[in-house]
Amino acid sequence: MKHNFGVKWNQCPHCDYKAKLNSALTQHKANAHNIGVKWKQCPHCEHKAKQTSTLNSHIKCHHT
Repeated sequence: MKHNFGVKWNQCPHCDYKAKLNSALTQHKANAHNIGVKWKQCPHCEHKAKQTSTLNSHIKCHHT
């Protein structure tokens, strides 16, 4: 705790999660609450993914 003096914690407005870095809070909101997510649409079906790597895995497993 001695290293956290003066730290401004960023509180998630949707849950009890706190982060030191704003980027960590942004990532949390995207992963936990789907806020600020740019969904990637599968060109072959209705599947959507948050990450390109996840979409590529979906395509490889289901469409090749």
